[in-house]
Amino acid sequence: MPLYIIVADGFTPTPTLVGSAILPLQEVMDEVFELLMKDGVSVPASSGVKSSLTVYNLMGHAIGE
Repeated sequence: MPLYIIVADGFTPTPTLVGSAILPLQEVMDEVFELLMKDGVSVPASSGVKSSLTVYNLMGHAIGE
């Protein structure tokens, strides 16, 4: 399941959608699952991935990264 990131302009009286990006969570969840299987559920597990995402407008055109 992806995490949808919304970029909105909140400086206007009515906030407007500028763009959105999708962050895939499968890679992070796989790493956390491996840690849980190795260490057990009694040990806190966390993982992270640093990446650059492309932001798309409502028409599907890339507007930034």
